[in-house]
Amino acid sequence: MKKLLPLIPIIILTACNDSTYNKLKTYLDSIEIVDAHEHQQVPSDSSGFYFFNTIGYFPADLYSAGATFAFDQHGRSFNADSVWDIYEKFYNFSRTTSYHEQLMNTLRILYGYNKPYLEKEDLEPLYRRMIINDYRNYPAWFDEVFHKLKIKTMVVDQYWNLFNPDIDTNYFSLVCNINACVYLVGEAASNKKITSDENLLKLMNREAVSAKSLDDYITIVDSVLSIFKTRGAVCLKNTLAYSRTLYFEDVPYDTAEGIYRKTHQDAADIKMLEDFVMHHIIKQSIRLNLPMQIHTGYLAGNNGRLDNGQPMKLLNVLMKYPEARFIL
Repeated sequence: MKKLLPLIPIIILTACNDSTYNKLKTYLDSIEIVDAHEHQQVPSDSSGFYFFNTIGYFPADLYSAGATFAFDQHGRSFNADSVWDIYEKFYNFSRTTSYHEQLMNTLRILYGYNKPYLEKEDLEPLYRRMIINDYRNYPAWFDEVFHKLKIKTMVVDQYWNLFNPDIDTNYFSLVCNINACVYLVGEAASNKKITSDENLLKLMNREAVSAKSLDDYITIVDSVLSIFKTRGAVCLKNTLAYSRTLYFEDVPYDTAEGIYRKTHQDAADIKMLEDFVMHHIIKQSIRLNLPMQIHTGYLAGNNGRLDNGQPMKLLNVLMKYPEARFIL
């Protein structure tokens, strides 16, 4: 009996742990997910889909490893041998990255692919299934995945169409990406009108948007924010770290207005105008009760400046606007 006694608490503990684990897992599996950062775009022509070139963010790691992104296949043909010949070396260099781990988790959850890494003989079957799901049967496939993952809503940033307030609310929640509201001030100051952004012109139902003064431009920005708020936007989104620093200087109105009135603005002038507009948008986010998402940290792709997105560069606006709700 003495030899059996030490096993008793272990057996009881194991039973308790199994029961607790199952209860916790069942509860966690039942929770609906709010996907707070999405860029879902309906796929277009399948001839533009290349297995290693366009599958999630993982291609950025392959490029960092030395891949040159030759075309995997032409038209509807797919040759796993040629694809593997091009990418095997770089793929093996990239199998320990977080993007690769995300890719393998996706393949496991959606396609039942349980290997720790891809093998050549699996490329063509996976490719064929992806083509069918993403290009031949996309609406049904998207709906299946959406419900399989127990997603409640996706907060979608339509960066390819920044001024589009039309979304499918069965799946998505609207975001107002304010990037163009910031950087178009340069064109407005130079030309005293905006003609370059077709999506903005469509939203305003005009062939050109007049902006003879800084006040005119601010009125345009306010109109955009108001339209998105009316259409149900749940937050504003700033992804400017991909193109400029996140340090937004507090530029006085008189200074900005003087720069705007000039017949020519240099790069320093444009930055000051952008900074002024960003501060205005933050004030509007408070008035409209809309959180401000700001992309900080590392950047997707292979050509961004990491120092642009350092969160500490936002310290002045975080301290200046305690009523604002910032999501970094």
